[in-house]
Amino acid sequence: AVRKKTLEYDDVMNKQRSIVYELRGRVLNGDQKSVHDLILDVMNDLVMTQAERYLFDAKDGQLIDFMNWLGVTFPITVTEDEIRPLMGTPELAGELVMKKVVEAYETKCSGEDPATLPYMERGVFLQVIDREWQDYLRAMDDLRTGVNLRAYGQRDPLIEYKKEAFDMFETLMTTIKSKVVSAEFRCATAARLQAHFNMMAARTNAGAFDGAADEDRQQSTAID
Repeated sequence: AVRKKTLEYDDVMNKQRSIVYELRGRVLNGDQKSVHDLILDVMNDLVMTQAERYLFDAKDGQLIDFMNWLGVTFPITVTEDEIRPLMGTPELAGELVMKKVVEAYETKCSGEDPATLPYMERGVFLQVIDREWQDYLRAMDDLRTGVNLRAYGQRDPLIEYKKEAFDMFETLMTTIKSKVVSAEFRCATAARLQAHFNMMAARTNAGAFDGAADEDRQQSTAID
């Protein structure tokens, strides 16, 4: 009985591991275009999921929460007036947002060193997956230890484990997607950083520096 329980615990982790490893394999082994398209797919998944979450109903939707989420996730400009008429039709709202997200990301990529960009996109994605997966493994070890104590409360620890493991895995995948999006928008190739430095160094007087303050703030948001 103990061996069977152990195998069932392991089966949960193996299924989750296969999903994460499949995603990692697509990033690691995919060509330049497929990795770039995968990043755009991740962005689309996030936008559509949040649009469904916040804009599901024309009357009971949460427009402010959706706008706040957009503001901290993507460097794009979308107004409430643009989204409000689409309340209750989250797929249309998502399409509007994604058009701006794709435009912003492609513009960002066009300013990068084209020889280095594929390695940066791939490396950033892999770094997020690896870091979050390692943290997740530790959390799952803690969960497995904790649920065994629940047997004393007349609850089946395996059922508890499967339920919480499912919820935790959903959170893991959402976290990976969110952090990939943030990191891909914020990172920069050496060539773009050098170009930004050269632009800053070319300003030799206080007037030019003060006059460009707004521009600097916008660019620093993109490369921080």
